[in-house]
Amino acid sequence: TLRHVAWREGGAPEVEVVDDGLRLDRPHPVGASAALVVRGDGGLFVAYQDQALSDLVVARRAPGGGWTREDVSTGAAGFGFFIAAARGADAVVVSQLVYDRAAARFADLRVADVPE
Repeated sequence: TLRHVAWREGGAPEVEVVDDGLRLDRPHPVGASAALVVRGDGGLFVAYQDQALSDLVVARRAPGGGWTREDVSTGAAGFGFFIAAARGADAVVVSQLVYDRAAARFADLRVADVPE
């Protein structure tokens, strides 16, 4: 389970579940290599790995709202290793190392814009 914790001065920490890992086939371990970005509207963006599938997943939270999840990079290759993320002009720039035994290069650094 991937969680977000916010501390407020003088108050108790607020804990939210970003992704509980529950999927149709079975529970998945999630949250490896997580990178958090504060979006332009004050909402949150987290890029992380679903370790059961080696997929890159992002979760978004609007200010004061709940979390939504999106699978961004999926397939036979291993996605979501060594993730980094930063706010760009119109999107969040996410980098990840991808392992692909079928490719000419076993490992490849990929950078892409992901909508906020």
